[in-house]
Amino acid sequence: MLRGGYGVSMLFALGFVLATPTESQAQASFQGLGPMVAATGVSANGSVIVGEGFEGGVSGLFIWTAGTGSINAPRPAGFHTTLVSGVSADGNFVSGTLITGFLPNQRNEGFRWSRARGYERIGVGSSPFPSSQASAISGDGSALVGGVSADASGRRLPIRWSETTGIVELSPLP
Repeated sequence: MLRGGYGVSMLFALGFVLATPTESQAQASFQGLGPMVAATGVSANGSVIVGEGFEGGVSGLFIWTAGTGSINAPRPAGFHTTLVSGVSADGNFVSGTLITGFLPNQRNEGFRWSRARGYERIGVGSSPFPSSQASAISGDGSALVGGVSADASGRRLPIRWSETTGIVELSPLP
């Protein structure tokens, strides 16, 4: 039991938030996040939930707060799917991967999103096989980690991204 507030658990397939009451409250409650959503991240205090909403069979970024409900963030032109991987501790930044095309010609590109700036695409690295993904975001939203394509075999190299450095390819493990 958490003291002094709510604990948040997500039922990914159903897109619900379970608020666990404090000792002074009677029972837990569910609140729907909207139709056909998969929650993939929650801010440190539980006030912002992010994930993928589905419109016309294609996924897109959604941001939910108690005050606004679910808000969909339109994808940049040319990308048909958004995979969401995380949210910063304060809920101001979201990380994920934009997808265009279909295999074998699919192109992925990692992103950081904020209300103030919209989508910031991180680039695809130095490989002749352009593809990147953002797998996680730092607590303050300033750094992303993920991977880039290393070669045609699908081998990936780990990366770190920040606004200052751009993509920095990290040495793979031996």
